[in-house]
Amino acid sequence: MQCDVAIIGAGPAGLAAGILLRQMGYAVSVFERGDITRHKIGESLLPASMPILTRLGIGPDILNAYFQPKYGARFIDPTDNAAVRFLLLAPETSGPPSFQVQRAAFDTLLAAQARRAGCEIYENTAVHAADVHAPTPRLTLADGRAITCRFILDASGRAAHVAAHAHAVEKLPDLGRLAAYSYFRNLPPLDGVDADNISMVLLPAGWVWLIPLAGGETSVGMVLARPGLIGKDVGNPAALFYAALRDAPQLLAAVSAAQCVAPFRVAADYSFQTTRRRIGHCLLLGDAGGFLDPIFSSGVHLALESAQAAARAVHLLLHSADASALLHYEQTMAHKYAVFQAFVERFYQRDLVRRIFFASAGNRRMVNAIVEILSGYTDNPDNPMLALLGHRAVAPLPATPTPLRAEAI
Repeated sequence: MQCDVAIIGAGPAGLAAGILLRQMGYAVSVFERGDITRHKIGESLLPASMPILTRLGIGPDILNAYFQPKYGARFIDPTDNAAVRFLLLAPETSGPPSFQVQRAAFDTLLAAQARRAGCEIYENTAVHAADVHAPTPRLTLADGRAITCRFILDASGRAAHVAAHAHAVEKLPDLGRLAAYSYFRNLPPLDGVDADNISMVLLPAGWVWLIPLAGGETSVGMVLARPGLIGKDVGNPAALFYAALRDAPQLLAAVSAAQCVAPFRVAADYSFQTTRRRIGHCLLLGDAGGFLDPIFSSGVHLALESAQAAARAVHLLLHSADASALLHYEQTMAHKYAVFQAFVERFYQRDLVRRIFFASAGNRRMVNAIVEILSGYTDNPDNPMLALLGHRAVAPLPATPTPLRAEAI
């Protein structure tokens, strides 16, 4: 089997890259080890993703028909009885700033669009090995079939297939260490929490997310930075979940009164980065290039951003033999990840929320700076938050390589 570009993984990064490459005329094959509709976390989109989704053919009108609009983000500290809400930036496209999505339905929409664009998608087809250093790149599937191509994109999520085999994965031990979550119906209203906002509640050992979804369900999960504070029974995520909520009595009462409609799930030691985002004839997309933390909903957004940047780089390489485009991809995505990583690290130090977020109400310039990053816009060198976040986040973006035709992106 042959194609121009072989993609490992059919999540948002892989599917988006496949659609964009097909729009440029390349033959694309996507290999997904499971079902596209299997359960995934990552339900909150950012306004900066809306133009990319529109380019993929999934505009606000389609999203609005299926998913819950999202207008703001609220941070709540029950210890200090403090709360602050930030209204997200309106996107370049029409419609709500963003959406909160059920991932199975969202990924199904992307997959349908990818198939309409002409991508060959193979579900329940695991990749056994990826030879990214051969002159002709090659995938070997678990069933023994070989796929030759001109380039490979690794969008395998936190499995990080290519980076793991290249020993290029590094854990980030200072970020969230464990997440436990489930879904609830008829969650009683909490002060300041409504369907138009994603809410984050601070706890001594971590934080809780509340993501209202279309159809009346709410995703409720917690990230524990120090699980030892409440025990180490990772095998019982429900026990971890309810034990940690003792520090937020109002939220505990609300969740206890709601109907839990799904099993509790747990993920542990998931924060990591890769030492490279290009390995041989392969670029690492989305979570395969590193996963930070769900606090600022950066996962799906960075997946879509990386898909767009990778499609541009692969086109420049295959169409114009411009290998510098691969370095540009690495530099661009390193910048975007660095901004969010610095944001997350400062959040876990707590001063970002208590000293900056909660104290920003009278400072319109700082509010605008916070909202810009919360909305997914990380490229403004004049944003004063970048200086507060540290030197890694303020490195300038590289100059765009050889311009592409507008229709190519």
